[in-house]
Amino acid sequence: MKLQLKNICVTFEQKRILENLCMDVQDGEFVALIGPSGCGKSTLLNILAGVLTPESGEVFVDGTPVHGVSSRFAYMPQNDLLLPWKTILDNVTLYGRLHGQKKQAQEAALKEFPVFGLQGYEHAYPNELSGGMRQRAAFLRTALCSADIMLLDEPFGALDVITRNEMQDWLLRLRAELGRTTLLVTHDIDDALYLADRIVVLGGRPASVTREIDLTGVQKSREWLYEQSDLRDVRCIANADSPEEYDFLTRTQLLDMVISAGIHPWKADCTSWDAMEPILQQVSGIGEIGLDNVWCVVDPGVQRTVFERQLAFAQQLGKPVILHTKGMEHEILDTIRCYPNRYLVHWYACPHWLQEYIDLGCWFTVEPDAALDQDVAHLAQTVPLDRLLIESDGLDGIAWGQHVTLTPADYPAAMERHLHTVAALRGLTADALRPVLMHNLDTFLLGI
Repeated sequence: MKLQLKNICVTFEQKRILENLCMDVQDGEFVALIGPSGCGKSTLLNILAGVLTPESGEVFVDGTPVHGVSSRFAYMPQNDLLLPWKTILDNVTLYGRLHGQKKQAQEAALKEFPVFGLQGYEHAYPNELSGGMRQRAAFLRTALCSADIMLLDEPFGALDVITRNEMQDWLLRLRAELGRTTLLVTHDIDDALYLADRIVVLGGRPASVTREIDLTGVQKSREWLYEQSDLRDVRCIANADSPEEYDFLTRTQLLDMVISAGIHPWKADCTSWDAMEPILQQVSGIGEIGLDNVWCVVDPGVQRTVFERQLAFAQQLGKPVILHTKGMEHEILDTIRCYPNRYLVHWYACPHWLQEYIDLGCWFTVEPDAALDQDVAHLAQTVPLDRLLIESDGLDGIAWGQHVTLTPADYPAAMERHLHTVAALRGLTADALRPVLMHNLDTFLLGI
């Protein structure tokens, strides 16, 4: 069954959570939905399950509008919702019992009890099971429904690694046998990578689709999953400062690249807001934007007007901001205090006001001249470890910062050297610092 969501809007406690959200899930497709906590992933499943009614928008299954609770959907919420007065067997066969198919449901369930690690607990009650066992029971109950579309909200959240892997494999087998359309909400990128045909990333406030990763055609296995460090971790942000550059990046985008966009102060007098606004709505972050009185010849008043307009827009959308601060560190600091948000300070080599930026909770990138510039080395050593990132600013940035000439083939090795330099400045090994940087980047981008 094909699932379509058109212009879904939801407000909770006077805050817009979803606004004009559109998404399609094709017949038989498995889509994983990821994004920061509070962005509306579970809310979206609640709407599909009929638990919540959107303020506006429509849900369609095979082109037919669906309103309220529908037999089209089998829903597993985060809470197991097992009935405490019923046995585990009665709980997992609830759907069949309600539809006069008790015997068939019991036969199907009992075949799966060993797979789910529930054998011997058929006649136990929920309070006699561990949290993980209750989760597996709830998962089995959902899978046994004959609905066309499965909605799974963190189905593996309470499971240990071994059980999690077993349940993932079981779900893949179930999908191969039944061909069900499935929408999975998860915080675990490995779940998404291993199970999904497509990953959809929600972000912003109100939420919108900020990124999609197509995994169709991939021959998946555990071995393949363990090798996907480049898919598992976002490794770089690519900044687009014009519609033309954004178009180029989207056509050449790699799975490990996130695109941000913004009107750079150098182009504040020649880049159209009308042309950039639709792009700003789509990207994962706004930037690099800011002020510059060293390299920039654009009128400072024009720079400030464009800068503040983008800050307000980013705040409205709930998207993080990448700052360009050359020579205007104090002025930018005063300005961003008026627009609370997540800020990444790009190429910060000024020793002044650093502590104030740190106190404001900013993230910082350490550029490739960390081994040559004392101020940059101080930045790498001073910034809290959970706010530290590294960057290249592309081949030109590395060449400028390290006084070398590079080809594209030299880029990975150059960034690896940069990683080792920053790790040494922090008194860490590169292998110890690498996952910290990946986590920091996810936290900045997604707010998790």
